[in-house]
Amino acid sequence: MKRIKIENIKNIRSLCFNIPDPGLHIITGTNGSGKTTLFTCISRICNNNAYRVGFPAKSNENYDLFSGRITYQFDDQEVTYSRRDNGEWRPSAKNSTVLQSFRYPQIINITTKDKRIFSQENITPRRRGTDTWLNQQLNTILDTDKFSQMIKITTGDLRRGRGIEQDRRRNIAYAIPLGNNRYYTERSFSFGEIVLVNMLFDIQNVPNGSLILIDELELAIHPSSQIRLIQCLKTLSQERGLTILISTHSASIIKSQKNVIFLDAKSDGNVEVIYKCPPAKAIGAIGMREDTNPDIVVLVEDEMGKSLFHALKQKYNLLQEETSYLDIRILEIGGFSNVIHFYLETNNYIFYDNVYVSAFMDKDVETDIIPYPQYGNTSLIQQYHDNSYYLHFLPYTPEVLLIKVFYFYKIDFLRYLKNLYDNQQLNYSTDEQFNFADYEQPFPNFNNQREYNNYISQRGAFRDKCKKEAERISELLSLQINQSKDEIYRVAFKFAVDEILSSEINIRQLLAPTMKRLSR
Repeated sequence: MKRIKIENIKNIRSLCFNIPDPGLHIITGTNGSGKTTLFTCISRICNNNAYRVGFPAKSNENYDLFSGRITYQFDDQEVTYSRRDNGEWRPSAKNSTVLQSFRYPQIINITTKDKRIFSQENITPRRRGTDTWLNQQLNTILDTDKFSQMIKITTGDLRRGRGIEQDRRRNIAYAIPLGNNRYYTERSFSFGEIVLVNMLFDIQNVPNGSLILIDELELAIHPSSQIRLIQCLKTLSQERGLTILISTHSASIIKSQKNVIFLDAKSDGNVEVIYKCPPAKAIGAIGMREDTNPDIVVLVEDEMGKSLFHALKQKYNLLQEETSYLDIRILEIGGFSNVIHFYLETNNYIFYDNVYVSAFMDKDVETDIIPYPQYGNTSLIQQYHDNSYYLHFLPYTPEVLLIKVFYFYKIDFLRYLKNLYDNQQLNYSTDEQFNFADYEQPFPNFNNQREYNNYISQRGAFRDKCKKEAERISELLSLQINQSKDEIYRVAFKFAVDEILSSEINIRQLLAPTMKRLSR
């Protein structure tokens, strides 16, 4: 028996879950019933950083949200993890082998984060080939022959031991030949297509006998394709001995199953697990209504953009308390072209009509791209103008703002961080040079494409340098306080909004159209 018991984590008072045998298993339940928390706990069996990523504490005052216990049982053996005051999760017994006893060679947790919707921007080939299996699955799931000739382009180092194994997808690009040395690359794939490419790539590369967790399988995938995907995954689980757990609210997916696993959250915080729940009962219990969706969906480019928007939203809610009740989901989409494409697709079938969708792209898109359609991205820029009422820009490119915090406000920021985490030893070095005077000067007039490209390339190199340094400092600080790097982003952007942006921009004016769900 493989069992996990979760106690007093977030809004779960108690949840006991028996990990099922290999096969495809659908898990559903009301919002807040613990699906994402359960997946985080399962992921910890093989992934040491699962708690750190899945249970980030925002301050000392919020430790109680994650201060419970997680017990893993394998037959008559068990080990319990609990969180200490310093933020570390420690087992009840040192050198315990209980987690290894589960005998999964790998567990992957496919969340709704940016890896799910990653598309390769760097398509400089080192070598080419064909992934026949992937092409066949895409054709079957999407009911097309479009991908029959798709090629796989290696853009980086795929040798074992080089880089993070789970990030191998970032060294690969996909493209469909059109003839005459022209290609339809993955940058132009629809979001349903790119979500499938990434998901199938991850699943294809796990060892036999692994456990796969997929959160919100239906993301960006048409209902008819969802059912064919389920059949594909079911076949895979049987052929390769995989255990695939899928969380979903999709009525199409739930109705396609004979039974589902239903997490029945009680008012006292206890969660009952019903392992053979009839689909009709599950659908009736969770209420497949439009109001189960968020009120607002905000699209951003990446995790830094998400953290900056979250800080802006927090400040707005302090100024406009009547908006604090809204259910807002912030999705990381990728580059600005992905954001615009995804926004356009939301008008088709991805969200219900009553979900308000807007986007906040990085500031450099507004300054470097949008004013210059004559130098490229003409159709994208026109799509932006056609939908500009709902497509906005952050007041800074996030990595540039982080460097201002880390370098120009270092003393104040460290004081803020030390008080927040009761750690007076926090520190980091600031050895790089950043010429903000040049970066922030007005744009010159360009006489030709070459002048524009050179200037934009220099600005891009400055932002890349900012991002690399911001990631270094964030990683260093995260290790010192035993939190995720994303937590450092959140804290730094909150500091930036309070100390820098509040005097530079009108936050009410910037966010009001989205927060008030205004339509043109």
